[in-house]
Amino acid sequence: MNFFKVSHTVHVALSAFLWSFFGLDMNYVASKWLVYFSNDVKIRLIIIGVLLGLSMAIFLFNKLVKKNIIRIKNLPERSNILYFQSLKSYILIAFMIGLGITIRKSGLVPDYILCPMYITIGVALFTSSFIYYKELVTRIIFSN
Repeated sequence: MNFFKVSHTVHVALSAFLWSFFGLDMNYVASKWLVYFSNDVKIRLIIIGVLLGLSMAIFLFNKLVKKNIIRIKNLPERSNILYFQSLKSYILIAFMIGLGITIRKSGLVPDYILCPMYITIGVALFTSSFIYYKELVTRIIFSN
């Protein structure tokens, strides 16, 4: 179906938006847990989450984003909108969502552990999304 075929630019834009959205959403979920802690503990949990998140972005997620941008560039000029992520990434995302829900709902992991975990992943997703935005802006500026 040609209706679902989009350009490389749309794939990059969709990736950028979704990484940002889910990064912010993870931090929103974490913020709900923060209300249960004293200010001292809140600050510590946020600092831990942000530092780990920046490390995760630098050493893991940034590499994934760059690899995905190259994969998108190698797609046919117009390809299925769902190809903005690889099959391997979809499987990983499904596993991570399932694991997150299971851990959160099980009650086995306390909030003071979950909170910085969610901040970590949220910060990593959000900051790494800016590599997609950089690619998007480059594509828009130099498309002519």
